[in-house]
Amino acid sequence: MLIISCCREARLVNRVLRDGGGERRTTPWVQNLWLGNRELLEENGMSKKEIQRARIRQYFIDATREVIREEGIGNVTIRKVADLAGYNSATIYNYFEDVSHLIFFAAMTYLREYVKDLAEHVKHVENALDEYLLIWERFCVHSFSQPEIYHAIFGSNLGELPDDIVKSYYDMSPDDLDDLPPELLPMLLEANLNKRSEIALQRCIQAGYVNPADSQKVTNLIVLIYTGMLSLFYNKRRNYTVETATTLVVEYIRIIIVTSKVMFNDLGEPTDGHDQQPANV
Repeated sequence: MLIISCCREARLVNRVLRDGGGERRTTPWVQNLWLGNRELLEENGMSKKEIQRARIRQYFIDATREVIREEGIGNVTIRKVADLAGYNSATIYNYFEDVSHLIFFAAMTYLREYVKDLAEHVKHVENALDEYLLIWERFCVHSFSQPEIYHAIFGSNLGELPDDIVKSYYDMSPDDLDDLPPELLPMLLEANLNKRSEIALQRCIQAGYVNPADSQKVTNLIVLIYTGMLSLFYNKRRNYTVETATTLVVEYIRIIIVTSKVMFNDLGEPTDGHDQQPANV
C-alpha cells in the first residue's frame, strides 16, 4: 500500500527532532517524498489532514512492530513507541486508546502472512469440509508459530473498543486482503474467534454436515480446543511442535464436524454430492 511504504521510508531515513508540541520536523527529502505521494492520495479522495493522520498513525504502528521484534510484545510501552517514532507520548493518544490498542494494530500486520498463505491454499480446495479444515490448519500453523501475536489479537483484553476494530484496520490496509476469495472476507473482518469460526462453517452447514441450530455449539467446542492449545504455546507450557499441535487440533475439529449430528441427535446425510468423502487435511 502506497501510504504504508511511504511511512516506513520516511521513518527510516528521518531520525526526528522534536519540539515541545510534539511536531515532527522532516528533512527536505522526506518532505518531497510525502509531497509526491500526497498528490496521488488526494486524487483518491483523501484530504491533507487525513493523509497526515494516516502517516503519523503508521509511524506509531511501525515503531511498535520494531519494539516487538527487538524486545518482545510484553515490553511494548507508550514511551518506547513514542520515542522511537519521534513524538511525545501524549500524541499517541490522539490515534490509539491505550497500549493494548496500539499493540493490536501492530499485531494485525503480522496476519498478512496468514492471509496470503490461506488465499494460496484455499484456491485448490472444493470440498466444504476440507476447506473448513484447511482454514483452521493454516490458522493453527501461523498462530502456534507466533502465539504472542495471535493472543494479542484474539485473546487479550482490548477494553471498550468497537466491534469493527478489525475492519477499521483493513480500511487502512486494504492491500493486506489482496487475492483473497470474496467469500472469506466476512470471516477475516471479525475479531471474535467464535464468529469467525461460525462464518467459516457455513459451507459445512449448507453441505449438511452440521445442523444450523447446532452451529454455535459446534463452534464453541472447536474454539475451546484451539484456544486451549494456543494457551499452551503462549504460556510456554507446550510439549508439542507446531506441526504436531496443528495436526491434533485439526483432527479434533474434523471429528467434531463429522460426528456433530450424532452428538446433537440429528442424523442425516450431507447434501453436497462430492462432500460425501472428505479428505483429511
